[in-house]
Amino acid sequence: MKKIILTMIIGTTLLCACSTKNKDMKLNLFATVPSSEQGFEKGVSACYAAVYNDTLYITGGCNFPEKPVTEGGAKRYYKSIFSIGNVEMRQSHHENKQDVIDTSQEIDGWKKVGEMPTSSAYGANIQCDKRWIIAGGMNENGATKRVICINLDDNCSIENLPDLPFAIDNTSGAAANGKIFVVGGNADGKASNMVFVLDLNNVNEGWKMLSAIPSRGRVQPVCAATEDALFVWGGFSPADENGEAIAYSDGVCYDFNTNTWTTLPDVVVDGERLTFTGASMTLVNETLLVAGGVNREIFTDAISGRYELVDKADYMHKEPEWYKFNKYLMEYDIEKGSWKVIDTDKNYARAGALLLASENGLFYICGELKPGIRTAEIFKLKIES
Repeated sequence: MKKIILTMIIGTTLLCACSTKNKDMKLNLFATVPSSEQGFEKGVSACYAAVYNDTLYITGGCNFPEKPVTEGGAKRYYKSIFSIGNVEMRQSHHENKQDVIDTSQEIDGWKKVGEMPTSSAYGANIQCDKRWIIAGGMNENGATKRVICINLDDNCSIENLPDLPFAIDNTSGAAANGKIFVVGGNADGKASNMVFVLDLNNVNEGWKMLSAIPSRGRVQPVCAATEDALFVWGGFSPADENGEAIAYSDGVCYDFNTNTWTTLPDVVVDGERLTFTGASMTLVNETLLVAGGVNREIFTDAISGRYELVDKADYMHKEPEWYKFNKYLMEYDIEKGSWKVIDTDKNYARAGALLLASENGLFYICGELKPGIRTAEIFKLKIES
């Protein structure tokens, strides 16, 4: 395997982590979420996280803490901000990545450091060095236009950035060249192919719109940006006047120099087309990494309303393995324009998890193991020579 310099581009900040050759992927349990807030300890999906000054921060997300959704449980959203320090030196608690732990027990080290103005999940999670930005999202009151910046070098103080043009949820976000991007999702309740950009050096100009993605709306896509381009993959569109329900396998690329979109090939593993709907993407050097996501065939069967693979009444009651969430960590070489699997593990098989790069490695945070069932586990990925 080619040599890669493990680097994360966070806005305009370059963080060098390590140099590897013949990479050995080592996925270990790092922590479980804090248990100090009732319900949160059960794990969440669609949360937000950042790493700054050797500290991991987590907030938001949602779950069904009282009883499962299949039994009529109510979804709860969260707003407390927690941190855990010394992430570089903190030892993984289980060296064997197949170990199972009691996730009801708190791992020492978490502390509450603040709160978001309102509870939230399903927004865009964007980090620009010390600025941790959460754009859009939703809670029990619906979707929001609100955009906040959590200042990680100022005791997690919060400032408001300009509102989005629409209330946007189930979206994705990225940063490059001092600008932040919010991609797809639901805009005022309708599947969106719109992309919005905010210049952090001139926020008074507000959000501007790029040309639309050349497809129908993309809900729950993944995205990342380099100095030259914005990359978007996956997402789904429900059935509408323009066509049947679809979970996208292809991607698109927006060239900042030419202001044009290019369609990118489908993601295929062992002859099977995958979708990155509900997956998570991060940028490492000039390489895109993606983990998790739903199974394209099973998910499309459900959102189309056909239910040819299972009776509708049984859809939420299967064991996690039945849903066949993607169990891969995948790498896209921007220069070559190709995907490949670089690690396979059952612990990647989540939807609504968050893959987060830092100078200390990669974190894979929470998510759902099947529709309605969350996990409290946070994994750390070491890449060793």
